[in-house]
Amino acid sequence: MQKIYSNVIATSFALALGATTAATAATVDDLKARGRLLCSAHTSSYFGFAELTDTGTWKGFDIDFCKAVATAVLEDPEKVNYVPVDWNQRFPALQSGELDVVFKNTTWTLSRDAELGFQFTIPYLFNGVQIAVPAKSGINSPKELAGATACGLQGSSTELVLADYFATLGQKYNSITYGSTDEVTASYLAGRCDYMAAVGLTLAISLKGHEAENKILPDLLNLNVNAGAVRQGDDHWLDIVNWTIAALIEADSLGITSKNIDEMVQKGSKDVAIGRFLGVTPGVGAKLKLRDTWARDVIKAVGNYGEIYDRNIGAESPYKLERGKNQPASKGGLLVAPVFD
Repeated sequence: MQKIYSNVIATSFALALGATTAATAATVDDLKARGRLLCSAHTSSYFGFAELTDTGTWKGFDIDFCKAVATAVLEDPEKVNYVPVDWNQRFPALQSGELDVVFKNTTWTLSRDAELGFQFTIPYLFNGVQIAVPAKSGINSPKELAGATACGLQGSSTELVLADYFATLGQKYNSITYGSTDEVTASYLAGRCDYMAAVGLTLAISLKGHEAENKILPDLLNLNVNAGAVRQGDDHWLDIVNWTIAALIEADSLGITSKNIDEMVQKGSKDVAIGRFLGVTPGVGAKLKLRDTWARDVIKAVGNYGEIYDRNIGAESPYKLERGKNQPASKGGLLVAPVFD
């Protein structure tokens, strides 16, 4: 499966080299002229991260990051065109200009960064590859899966993680791959493979309702750094996306929420750091060529990082996934915002 992964990389690299530089220093201008952000969605519901509602609208963890960027630039979280792409299409679609940014549970890797013509944002989710097996299998460790067959996702970094893991153990790795998470889950539940591997949060969501018949092994095969992706050649656009993510993390750390934002704006008249962050004191907008209230507007529209997490995949969602490493550093997690000076 490492060959399949490499082929996907090679194909995307070729497209990157052949495409015109759609991003060279003009993404914000194009976005404003269009009046809509072009952001990644999914070819079907990717539960918790990009879900289609009964009314045909999108919601989810990744979707809220799209809304946050649209608010920062266009002052409206609804000014987004969601482009359904599968895992193999996300990078070619970004390179061709069909997307302005990818928020799609995407792992930041060296080959994607250095070879494909993309730049990655600061991390916005920490995750790791884990394995699910049937509860009745009696398997308690990935080391017991030598020669077994995995159900996997085409074009995902999970394939490479598994191949490397079993190669290190000197064990054979076999897999059947599919184009969507739904197909992977359905195939695994139908018994077409011996185990299913994915990043832990995705694995837990995919097996919702089937917990009794399956177990997720505790072994973490790696630690994934998930980030947004943009085309190289437009530092201004990268800055805007970066600092939008940073604003969500900073607000979470400072206890600024969509519910208390007006109160915190008032507090900002006396608290220098909060006042600067929320644009009470001028300056935070000019550095990004945005209005001074952009961070305030983002938080009012979508909430802080914790609100986004809890609403979509955490305590207030059907999935009830604990935040774990996705807490601010001040609370023992790995999320850190750069300094708003």
